[in-house]
Amino acid sequence: MEVGELSRCLELLKGLKCRVPIEEKILEKGHFRAGFEVKRRVDCLCKHGMILREAFKIVLRHNVLEYLRSKGGLGCEVGLRGMIKPSRLRFYNLYVKPYPECEEIFGRFSKDKELRPRHPVGLWKLFKPPKWLELTSLLLTSADLVFSKVSDKDLECIFTIICNLVTKSESLDEALEMAKLISAKVTQQPNDKPVLRLKILFNLYNLLVNPYGKFYVYRKALSLAVNGKVSEHIVPSFKKIDSFLREWNVRTLDQRERFLTISNILKENRSSAKDSFYFLTKYLATFSGEDVHAIGEAKEEAVSYCRVCKGT
Repeated sequence: MEVGELSRCLELLKGLKCRVPIEEKILEKGHFRAGFEVKRRVDCLCKHGMILREAFKIVLRHNVLEYLRSKGGLGCEVGLRGMIKPSRLRFYNLYVKPYPECEEIFGRFSKDKELRPRHPVGLWKLFKPPKWLELTSLLLTSADLVFSKVSDKDLECIFTIICNLVTKSESLDEALEMAKLISAKVTQQPNDKPVLRLKILFNLYNLLVNPYGKFYVYRKALSLAVNGKVSEHIVPSFKKIDSFLREWNVRTLDQRERFLTISNILKENRSSAKDSFYFLTKYLATFSGEDVHAIGEAKEEAVSYCRVCKGT
């Protein structure tokens, strides 16, 4: 006996409509015994081809046929086989649909019958789309606890999984917020494994679709490279900075900041003085057409530019 099957049999007995002497005879050995007898009859019906759900509803079919028999609506006698063999829809079409008054007895396909929901109210909340931003925040909190306790290889695998979550979100805005969370966590301690942290940011950059998200992560990578004293690992990307800026489509002010940061990074390396001067030139070129106040910000860099020119 399956769990809950006996209770269903007892519920069927409670809804039984018959004369009082018949009901007393059915229940004379107790409700448990009566429920067990109902189960035996249900199993017998199932052996004749009915599914369990319809076996419990056989009373409704019997009531419909009894009503039609009393009204002379049956052209021929319908036995047990004719009662249980047709599917529920076929039985409805044969004996219920032609007689509107039988729909109230049968119930299942009645247009005015309100069906109870199959799931409890509020269960739909459990099937909401996953909140990737919350999951990212939770995983970052856990990753922060093991950052100094696992190997670099394992840590890289952990953050590869976390970074890959940005590809799951269907919202670009949500993916951007996830990227900001990850970038903030990775750049929190730039002096602790800076090369690995920079590698994680590059991986995140390649997974993003939103141009501004890529710009944001690259800006964080620049800051990490400077603060962690590993700028040599980001210098190769400077060769593509012009194509990056076209892809990011950022404001002139943001371009100006990138050119100045790159120029300062290259200035520290004597072998890259020429490249530093090149980016300093691009930085000053962004002030073309600006007002006097804006140009005043570049006074120090302009002086440096003149000194370099005189030296050459």
